[in-house]
Amino acid sequence: MNTPHTHPRATEVLYSINGTVEFGEIGEGGDRFVFGEINAGQAGVFLKGAVHFQINNGCDPIQLVAILSSNDPGVQSTSQRFFGLPPSIVSASLGDLGVQEIANLESMIPDNVALGSDQCLQRCGLNRQGQPTTQRQPRVAGNAFPANITSASPSAASASASSHSRRQIYEDEEEEVVSSGESTAHFFTRITTPLTADTNTLNLALVALVGFMAMGYVVVAISFVRNRRERSSRYFQDTLTISSVERYSDKSPRVMNSMTAM
Repeated sequence: MNTPHTHPRATEVLYSINGTVEFGEIGEGGDRFVFGEINAGQAGVFLKGAVHFQINNGCDPIQLVAILSSNDPGVQSTSQRFFGLPPSIVSASLGDLGVQEIANLESMIPDNVALGSDQCLQRCGLNRQGQPTTQRQPRVAGNAFPANITSASPSAASASASSHSRRQIYEDEEEEVVSSGESTAHFFTRITTPLTADTNTLNLALVALVGFMAMGYVVVAISFVRNRRERSSRYFQDTLTISSVERYSDKSPRVMNSMTAM
């Protein structure tokens, strides 16, 4: 599962190459929740700033292509950033849940690519244990837990993890999983875009997508040129008619009068 997050500076188009991914999205201002599926050969749109997630509820790896409208889209992981606020603020926002309960929940927040629902894990024979939690918000004086609250502190790598590329995070997690004895096949069912995705397939999919978009532009251009030609032809014919009338009018008032009578 790609956990709930936002892109503050870009709209995202997600194209599925070979499988079905489920998604959910909530826009700004309390817009209604949108839920659906993106099947192979289809694409979904996630608006700039909207909270959204994607999950592979099947047991087979799927390949996705994400296209963003900015080369600096930004990303805000919802759970990590919210629970990184001062614990008293988070507690009050959740109906005075309690700072200790907040600390317990915060210590369990996984990285942005996480395992999905219990039903999916049971169906695919996966175990939830061992999820890394390196992307939690670092604590400073302003958002520190009270001295009497016990919480599993984020690892020292949490501050630098946000600067890692998503591919590097996948590689780090894969290395950890392989060393723990989990099969590679099980690992790849836990992420939406496997590292072993065939490069040629991805390239062909991208070429096909770009080609489809280019064909659309060609059709629009042809239609525009055809309309311009038709307009120019009508304008030329109208101008020719007006010129003929003016020429006959100058040379023969009788002809002009006859034409008017007709």
